[in-house]
Amino acid sequence: MVGRRSLRELVPPYKSLEASMPKKLALPFACILLLASGCGSNLPATIAVHGIVTYGGGPWPTAGEIIFLPTKAAPGFPLRPGKATFDVDGRFVAGTFSTTDGLMPGSYLVNIKCWKVPPSMGGPPPVSYLPEAYRTPHWTIDIDPGSRPLDLAYDVPHEK
Repeated sequence: MVGRRSLRELVPPYKSLEASMPKKLALPFACILLLASGCGSNLPATIAVHGIVTYGGGPWPTAGEIIFLPTKAAPGFPLRPGKATFDVDGRFVAGTFSTTDGLMPGSYLVNIKCWKVPPSMGGPPPVSYLPEAYRTPHWTIDIDPGSRPLDLAYDVPHEK
């Protein structure tokens, strides 16, 4: 019968990075690792977009959302949709990667949604506050690379 050996006998001793590296090289090595990992975002640049959307010139009966559907990307930028939510006051800030980071340069269709009865699986049919003509994208915007922040204003008439 062969004798049993412990795991310590089979595996060579482990040396930590600190133990195997001279102390004066540890700090520069850590700095290089930190720089190589990067500290900025690799996401494309966005342009701040905010504004107000009114309902018949006034407040909305309930909160809603705005969808920015891309139709053409600016050169060097990907085609990416954006979104904004608004409360009854209609104020919004658009986002692409997060809720308020702005939109990427390009051309967009603007689609506003506000529901009396929101869409749901197996529920009653949705009912919009918007007139039929405004239930599909009604406006367009163009955002140039390097643009200043955009302040938009839209008004949706009451359903007749």
